[in-house]
Amino acid sequence: MQNQIKKLKEELQKDFPRNEMKLTLFPSGAVMLDIGIGPETYVLEYHQNVGLGINRMSKATFGWEGYEYPFEDLEAAKSFLVSIFKKNEPTSQP
Repeated sequence: MQNQIKKLKEELQKDFPRNEMKLTLFPSGAVMLDIGIGPETYVLEYHQNVGLGINRMSKATFGWEGYEYPFEDLEAAKSFLVSIFKKNEPTSQP
């Protein structure tokens, strides 16, 4: 999963270069991808025991294992993130 999320980060950075992203890989196989979108930071996480999901940093409850937005697969998580990116893109004024 680490390589898949690393590839996802590269794709998202190419498509949405204005957004800051930080990838953290853990020896356990866990992954955290912090993504700044608008005023919020979303954290895509994968843990072998918990699975795959996304939390908003402003809503994170430390010590609680679980996700605000759980996903069955990375493609569904990517679609969710892309929809948020698009909602927060600046609109051009004529």
